[in-house]
Amino acid sequence: MISVVGLLVVIPYVLFALLAYFFATTAVAAFVAQRVLTGSEQKNNLMLATTLGVIGTTIVSRIPVLGSLVVVAMILFGTGAAALAMVEWRQARKLAGAPTPAGTPIVPGAAGSAATPPVTPAAEEPPAEQ
Repeated sequence: MISVVGLLVVIPYVLFALLAYFFATTAVAAFVAQRVLTGSEQKNNLMLATTLGVIGTTIVSRIPVLGSLVVVAMILFGTGAAALAMVEWRQARKLAGAPTPAGTPIVPGAAGSAATPPVTPAAEEPPAEQ
């Protein structure tokens, strides 16, 4: 019974680990390639940066010992960056939905501040008829 349940848990975990490996290495490779392309005309071309990054990662990963270490570092940095981005996204989403407590000073330009309330068409009243 445990082996059947364990098998059902291991298969999705292996798929998730492979996707995380692919995503992390591709994201770091694209990031590094974008930094390399900063001085050129193609600095905003994400597809070119991703292609060059993946080619560069493939070449570097073929180096016997150093390649494995570089790939492991890329996986660690990519996974950490993805985790930080997810945490920041959740915090921003939570702050955007949270009401401002009464008595809280409003700082102009601060994230999540309600310095300028939204204008709605219902806020304007038509002139009273006499």
